[in-house]
Order: sequence, then structure tokens, then C-alpha cells
Amino acid sequence: SEACAAVYALAWAPDSRMLASASKDSTLKIWSTADDRRSAATGETTTTTATTTKGPRKVAAALETLSGHLDEVFAVDWAPQGAHLASASKDRTLKVWHP
Repeated sequence: SEACAAVYALAWAPDSRMLASASKDSTLKIWSTADDRRSAATGETTTTTATTTKGPRKVAAALETLSGHLDEVFAVDWAPQGAHLASASKDRTLKVWHP
């Protein structure tokens, strides 16, 4: 099981198949909501439950960890088409990602 730092923000991809989290450990994680997805890093299918306005959903292990900020990440959001992800950090930077 993965160790998780405090999570400050969450954002669902427009198609609701992925969830991005912004964390105290200066990273973003991309999570799959598909039960059959496996983590690229570990191959595990460990799941947790995220509560949404549509009710609880299973979220598989992180598919990808995005590193590059030098301090805590406080904001994250997907572009309307879901191809890009933007994050803002305490390090005073805004990054655009192509997960």
C-alpha cells in the first residue's frame, strides 16, 4: 500500500475516469476510477473509496506521480478536454502537465 501525504485538493477529469490529487509532499497523483486499472509503478490494484456528489466510487492505486514542485501543492484542475492538468504550489509556481 502507498503512503500518502496530506491531500489539499482533488479534481475529477472531465470524463470522470481519473482523479488528480495535490499533496503536502509536493506531488500530484493521478488515480484511476476503473477497477481493472493497475498502477504502472507497482502493478497493484489496491483500491480506496472517494466520496463524490454522485456517491462513493472506488479509486484504484495511483497510476502516476507527478513531481516537479519544490513545495506543497495547493491547487489542481483539469483542462475542459482532460488532456492537460494545471497545478499551483506554495513555491509560487504554476505548472501545466500532460499526464
